[in-house]
Amino acid sequence: MGQQKRCKSASHTSVKAFKVLGGIDSLYYFADTTNDALYQDFFENTLNLCADFSFDDFKAVYRGSTSSKTSGFGGVWYGVSFGDCLIARIGFKSGLIQRNVNNIFVQLDGESIYRNGLLESIIIVFEFLCHFCSSPAVTQKNTDDLIVNRADINAFITGWDFGSYNSPEYFKTPFKRQRLAPAIADDYCDIYYNANEMESIYFGTRGGSWRFKLYNKGLEIVSHLRSGARAPAAMAKLCYLVVNGLLKHGSTHEEIIASNCWNLEFSFKREILKEFGLYTVSAVLDNSQNLFNLGLNKIELLDADLSTIQKARSSGHLNRLPVSSDWQSIGKKYNSLEVKPIERHLRRHKQSTLDGITKTILYKLRNCGYTFDNFIDTIYENRDIMNATRFCDLPEKIV
Repeated sequence: MGQQKRCKSASHTSVKAFKVLGGIDSLYYFADTTNDALYQDFFENTLNLCADFSFDDFKAVYRGSTSSKTSGFGGVWYGVSFGDCLIARIGFKSGLIQRNVNNIFVQLDGESIYRNGLLESIIIVFEFLCHFCSSPAVTQKNTDDLIVNRADINAFITGWDFGSYNSPEYFKTPFKRQRLAPAIADDYCDIYYNANEMESIYFGTRGGSWRFKLYNKGLEIVSHLRSGARAPAAMAKLCYLVVNGLLKHGSTHEEIIASNCWNLEFSFKREILKEFGLYTVSAVLDNSQNLFNLGLNKIELLDADLSTIQKARSSGHLNRLPVSSDWQSIGKKYNSLEVKPIERHLRRHKQSTLDGITKTILYKLRNCGYTFDNFIDTIYENRDIMNATRFCDLPEKIV
């Protein structure tokens, strides 16, 4: 897989049928513990020691520190797991420094979002924090009290081969090329190919207030299943797509890649969310479809061949070209399973998004004491068990 500068023109016809499953792929937020003596005491005596700790079914593993001079959040970071599932990466800082910044910064992990569900993941984080916080913003478990920092609003799409859109020219975007700096002329867009088929395209920069991503999700899942450390999150996403009918039960790795399952995602940071008055997690959950449609309106897929688009762009008549009607219909089909009218006060959800077979695949081996260091070896030692479940067939191990 590599970057390619020149591509052949592709012709596109109307997509007859495609499925869309909307959701929130990533969520970062702050929790306020201002003037919380219980939290400050726990920070000074436990969190600030930069050592692993655990209680009940929770385990927190130290992940490093960030400085307020080089980062907007200066504190210590822990990876928090509940049982055998990684829930979130959480940063903690002293209430005596950076008083204009909330003390707790939560970054939910994809493994938990797709294994437990987004709302359940938020509840689990609340329960973890309640062990050492007395602030109402935590103890009341209310999403109105959580200050959103970033939300990745996404839709999984099957039945539409985006691979043929092998040039950024097909997309009309508000991002501008850097005309005065040839060395970074393509920073506004990254596009990757394989045999002239587009595998992923990104508009915007990591430091920007929002970013667009479109990539082959099946290809990413298979790649992460083979990577080791990312396998649990990839398996959770695979099962989520199987349960919701976007991928077939029992698909091989090759069939998953060939399934044309794509992820279309808009990453919105606090700067742009504030422009629309979306300050809290509740506000983002209630407006996820509006945000998704906002992204679709900002980046549009043109309904024309590449040579026509290039001529219109060079003559300044790009706005005269039609936008794909199928592209516009994606927003109408967006319907997040998690983001329907929700109760502000969350209750515990008892039913997991994964069934018993999937748990057997991914988690029982780890319950027996296996770690990530020998996780992949263990999987291949139990290939018969894995293949019997038919979520995917494992190839022979490559040494």
